[in-house]
Amino acid sequence: MALFIAPLRADYLVLMGVAVGVSITAGLFVRYTILPSTPAEALEEDSIFERVIPCDCDCKCDGMPAPTPDEPSSDEEEGNSTISSEISSFHDSGHASPSAAEQQREPHSLETSLKLLSEGRASELRNGNIVQLVSAGKLPLHALERVVGDAARAVRIRRAVLSLILLEQQQDDGYYRSHRALSGLPHRNYDFDAVAGRCAENVIGYVPVPVGVAGPLAVDGRRVMVPMATTEGALVASTSRGAKALNHARGGLGVQTELADDGMTRAPVLGFPSLRTAAQAKRFLDSPPGQALLADAFDASSRFGRLVHATSTIVGSRLYVRFKARTGEAMGMNMVGKGVALALDRLRGAAAAQQCPALAEMHVLSLSGNVCADKKAAAVNWIHGRGKSVCAEAVVPADAVRRVLKCEVAALVHVSTHKNLVGSAVAGSSVGGFNAQAANIVAAVFLATGQDIAQVVASSNCLTLMEE
Repeated sequence: MALFIAPLRADYLVLMGVAVGVSITAGLFVRYTILPSTPAEALEEDSIFERVIPCDCDCKCDGMPAPTPDEPSSDEEEGNSTISSEISSFHDSGHASPSAAEQQREPHSLETSLKLLSEGRASELRNGNIVQLVSAGKLPLHALERVVGDAARAVRIRRAVLSLILLEQQQDDGYYRSHRALSGLPHRNYDFDAVAGRCAENVIGYVPVPVGVAGPLAVDGRRVMVPMATTEGALVASTSRGAKALNHARGGLGVQTELADDGMTRAPVLGFPSLRTAAQAKRFLDSPPGQALLADAFDASSRFGRLVHATSTIVGSRLYVRFKARTGEAMGMNMVGKGVALALDRLRGAAAAQQCPALAEMHVLSLSGNVCADKKAAAVNWIHGRGKSVCAEAVVPADAVRRVLKCEVAALVHVSTHKNLVGSAVAGSSVGGFNAQAANIVAAVFLATGQDIAQVVASSNCLTLMEE
């Protein structure tokens, strides 16, 4: 949970803020690109489209673009230069020109392709033959990287398969809209080997997002630049302007922060045969011996993870145990999950059963019972925190507010009160919504720095206060 607090003092404004491939069957195919007949039409984006049609020939075209009757003459080339890049991007939609090695590969029948696949030699097949295998249900789409041994080639083949799927599912002109969207999705100049088996499955490309930089922002005596990935105009500019105002705080020292709390959480749900046995288990887990047993087991799972405490909530014959642990500089979800699993194993052990017989009847329904609460707007995170909870303060001189923010301190405080506090209350924003646009900034920073973008839910929970 990120906590933004901004107290103001007389004649000062205290402003505070704490502040990705894309995933998705048949025969060979030929792609025909229909070019506009006049330079004027070339400027119309809607006039450019492409079609994919089945092709059972053995011409080794393998999806290569074929000349069309409408191809412009040489004297039109200059006028049509505008669309050349568009056509090139269409060629990148999974039907890129084959390499020399690809051109040397011979086309095969489905039976021969199956034989090579069974022998582990699918990488020797032409792309069109691999598309046939996928279409026939003989090769899973997600296994392309492993089978062909080339992540970039797997992406090209998968895009070709998707093109055929879109064609089969076309309704009216829906195919052209969908396929143009696929054509516009880039996939070149990217290291897909770094993605395969790690970051995403069924990859067909990547999404480039502009990255701007805000700042510098003075925080605890240091000046930092803040990278922000966004397509929202003025977000980086407005953040930079806010940073400029905050830099005037404390005689140029800027924002002062304090770590209020630190602890990542995981809350398994445990099942018991009855309410009574669940209550017995709760009493033991809440006791000093129970807490010590959990801590010993949890701490043994990692060099960095240290259990702070575990709190339990009983719901009928179910027990939700919320483990909270420090994880060093890591977010620590995997670290905490591993520690929790080891602690639960210890509970099921003989030693624990001797201390609390009810634990012998315990069974784990889920390692995460949603009381964690991970990536959800939850009161438990707002009240008790999850991850690192931060308070920050900036006392900004009134003249800096007028010069940089173009307003008076009193007016800014008045708007903040009625917007961030009263307005949020009227809207029912009882879980971390008492701020202006914290989620915008957090999402942009997370995206630019490779953080888990879904954690914006809790990381943007904050309260902005202004005083004069």
